[in-house]
Amino acid sequence: MSDEENEIVREFIIECSEQMDQVDNHILELENDPTNSDLLGIIFRAFHNMKGASGFLGFHKLESLTHVGENLLSKLRDGDIVLSPSITSALMAMGDAVRIIFINIEETGGDGEDDFEKLKSRLSEELKIAINAKKSDVKNSDSDKKEIEKKEEAKDPLDLEIEEALEMAKIRRQKQLLEAKQKLEKEQPSNEEEQPAKEKAVPVKRKRGSDTQTSISDSSIRVNVEVLDFLMNLVGELVLTRNQIVQNYVPTEDSDISKSLQVLNRITSELQEEVMKTRMQPINNMFSKFPRIVRGLADSVNKKIRLDIIGKETELDRTLIESLRDPLTHMVRNSVDHGIESQEKRKANGKDPEGVVVLKAYHESGYVHIDIIDDGAGIDPKIIKAKAIEKNLKTDEQLDSMSDKEIINMIFLPGFSTAEVITNISGRGVGMDVVRTNIEKVGGTVEINSVLGKGSTFNLKVPLTLAIMPALIISVGKERLAIPQVSIQELQLIEKEDMNKLEMLHGTPVLNLRDEFIPLLYLNEQLNIDSEELEKNEQESISVVVLHVDNQMIGLVVDEIFDSQEIVVKPLGPQLEGLTVYAGATILGDGNIALIVDALGLAQKANALSNFDNKIKKAKVDEKFDEVNQSSQLLICRTTDNGRMGIPLDKVLRLESLEKELFEFVGGKEVIKYRGNILQVHKVLNILIDRRKKNRDEENGTIDEKGKKLKIGLNEDVIILEINSIEVGLICGEIMDTFNVYLNEMGASTRKGVMGTLVIDEKVIEVLDVEDIIKTADPHIFSMDVG
Repeated sequence: MSDEENEIVREFIIECSEQMDQVDNHILELENDPTNSDLLGIIFRAFHNMKGASGFLGFHKLESLTHVGENLLSKLRDGDIVLSPSITSALMAMGDAVRIIFINIEETGGDGEDDFEKLKSRLSEELKIAINAKKSDVKNSDSDKKEIEKKEEAKDPLDLEIEEALEMAKIRRQKQLLEAKQKLEKEQPSNEEEQPAKEKAVPVKRKRGSDTQTSISDSSIRVNVEVLDFLMNLVGELVLTRNQIVQNYVPTEDSDISKSLQVLNRITSELQEEVMKTRMQPINNMFSKFPRIVRGLADSVNKKIRLDIIGKETELDRTLIESLRDPLTHMVRNSVDHGIESQEKRKANGKDPEGVVVLKAYHESGYVHIDIIDDGAGIDPKIIKAKAIEKNLKTDEQLDSMSDKEIINMIFLPGFSTAEVITNISGRGVGMDVVRTNIEKVGGTVEINSVLGKGSTFNLKVPLTLAIMPALIISVGKERLAIPQVSIQELQLIEKEDMNKLEMLHGTPVLNLRDEFIPLLYLNEQLNIDSEELEKNEQESISVVVLHVDNQMIGLVVDEIFDSQEIVVKPLGPQLEGLTVYAGATILGDGNIALIVDALGLAQKANALSNFDNKIKKAKVDEKFDEVNQSSQLLICRTTDNGRMGIPLDKVLRLESLEKELFEFVGGKEVIKYRGNILQVHKVLNILIDRRKKNRDEENGTIDEKGKKLKIGLNEDVIILEINSIEVGLICGEIMDTFNVYLNEMGASTRKGVMGTLVIDEKVIEVLDVEDIIKTADPHIFSMDVG
């Protein structure tokens, strides 16, 4: 074939392959709604147009197969037969055969040697069986008459002709142009003869509506991925150049230069955003494969399972979609095969016999989160602990100091999975170390939350793109390095008076972080970088970056912490490819190169994960407390009337300092635009006390012990909570500190919305019941459907 013919065939395969992906999902949707005429029409037209185009291009085996399938689909569409599970399986098998033919066409230029006679016979037999079954259900002539009228309306030849013309116009037009060009080249006409020849190449007269179809098809084009990657690289260089200009610019009286820089900065940011969009694809391109996977696997293990997909429009870099496809497939298979119980067991436990697996994607804080949720048996921490001891992965003392969540996350440890574990804990852990490794390779993390008897949730967190990512710039010695923000849990500045938080445990430096020991790594030692070393008592302060690696925390001591910025990721050269502590490099605004630290690689190099239990609880519990008493972290706030209130830290999502002038009232409620959404904000004192008659000065400042008004702040401390899967803000006053407390020692509650009272540093602390407070402020939030 000529290059032009190859291009037509290539376009045909691409378009038909995309159609087949949609057809698979439509067929599965039909199982729940067999009489959906819209779905039946879409599926029928897809195979009908594929049949016509394949015959047009000379792929007669594909034409023959789709013709048989079309016969079956036409009867379904017209209501002559009813969809059955066996027909669904036969149609799915036809889809597989069509894809095989596409592969043959791509590789050999022909549609292969297989005629698929067995499959065609199966489709024909399914049609006969369905027709006979339908005939046996016919009860009266009135219903026959309605069916005949329905078929006559559905078989309008004019409608079919228009549909076919609309769908095949592009291929027919390309072929006519190709034939005209070949004819012109063969005859080599003179200039005077060229005009008639061109007129012959014009496609046949369009039918009504074709102008609309042309405008729709012309609104998008196909671009080679290499072109998009090249554009992305150019934009990356432009961003670096912009950063250098902005950093080196010295403000002068020449306002024109400043204005030009502002315009350059704006245009560069807009261009970067738009080019980034060309790399983004809806995650449904990956999710669309799973309905069929779940259906097939559920049938093979004799389970009834429903797959719900939420957030299919969420966009993600195409390279990340490809990297996540295999790990996500493995986790979905585990949920279906081992997470969901058998129908008999679910009935015995009072559950719906139909299990549910949910795939949920959403954006949060510049990252994409993917949740795999099932309502199965969950994971039993006791069985995990027993297996960990059996395999000498942990000691009894280490396991006793770990929470259930930490124990469950041990299934990611290499070598943990065995056949026995599959039986005992519903298979969780089979190959999960490989899954986690693949996710972390693309800068992501994975965590598990599981409730025994209720089900499990796997949360994947990945950056939006691998090309540009937010990172924290730090320095060690004379070197500046970048740490991806996805790996950072928090930053700690250890002042001179708090140096006692740095301790040694069994010869290993540790940081006492809120009464929990975490291993401490000195970055200059790990990377062999010369740095000025001072004794602990000689240093004014120490900067620590707390990393979240492999579901554990590690402290990283650095010389200086700069700011966060978006960096353009460059791959390492062959000389540095073997260094696992680096994930790449970037060029900073001043033109210097900064290597990007790979948090996981650094932790593995230092053996910080395997040789140290990351969450050893500090044994400071007084003997008067019983062993069953557990401490809790309490966030302490000073209210505007100089009182003290505490909120359990496990209820807090994050803390923010937001500008007061950005707050506004909508529908009588105080709100603020926060991370692209509208965040509803509640002031605790307004809820606990009827303050409508109070002086409004208290709303804008704080009152000291003598009743004098203090200086008004520009920002408001806001505590972000998640209630019923909805984020809300709570304002208690000035956020002061966190304390380790024992909630079972609380005194009696003083008022509604307060769990009880504690005394800390000779101050009475009211411990808030945040759910009760939010319920008082907005009762409807607990009845909202957030599915």
